Amino acid sequence: MWCRAEGLTRYNAVEIQKLSARAATGVGPIGRSEPSLGGGPTKSTAQYATFIVLAHAGVVLWHLVLVAKITPGLTEHQVLAATIAINLVPTVALVLLWAHFLRLGGILLFLPLMVGLVIGGKEHFVTPGPLNVFYMATTAWVLPFRVTAVLLAVLEVLGCWIAVQATLVKPAK
Repeated sequence: MWCRAEGLTRYNAVEIQKLSARAATGVGPIGRSEPSLGGGPTKSTAQYATFIVLAHAGVVLWHLVLVAKITPGLTEHQVLAATIAINLVPTVALVLLWAHFLRLGGILLFLPLMVGLVIGGKEHFVTPGPLNVFYMATTAWVLPFRVTAVLLAVLEVLGCWIAVQATLVKPAK
C-alpha cells in the first residue's frame, strides 16, 4: 500500500491508479464510494432486509388468514402453503445478502416484493371486488384486513427500495 520514508508518503502504482480514477470520475470520497444504508453496505443492507422480510412474512400470514375469513374457500393448509410460497424467495434473498452476494440477493428480494405490490395494489386498492379495502362489506374483519393490506404495501415498497440499494452497491475490489 504505502510507506513513510523520509517524511514523504509513497504509494505503489496500483494505488495511484485507483486514486486518480476515483478523482477523475468524481465518485464520492476516497475509500467510501459505495452507497450504504448506514454502516457497512453488506451488513446494514442485510439487517434492514431481514427486518422487512420477517415483518412481511408475519403480515402475509395474518393477511391470508383474514382473506380466508372474509372470502371462505381457503383452508388452513392452503393459507400455510401460500405463506411459505410467498416468503420462500425473499428468504433465499436474505441468505444471499448475508453471504455478501448483494446484487443477486437484491434482485431476488426485489422481484417477489414488486410482484406482490403490483398484484396486491391492484386487488386491494384499484379493482372493485370483495377484497378491495374501499368497497368491503362491513364485518368484524374489515379493519384488520385494511391494516394488513396497508402494512403489506408499505413493507413491499420499503423492501423494494432496500433491494435496489443492494443492487447498486459496488463490489469490493
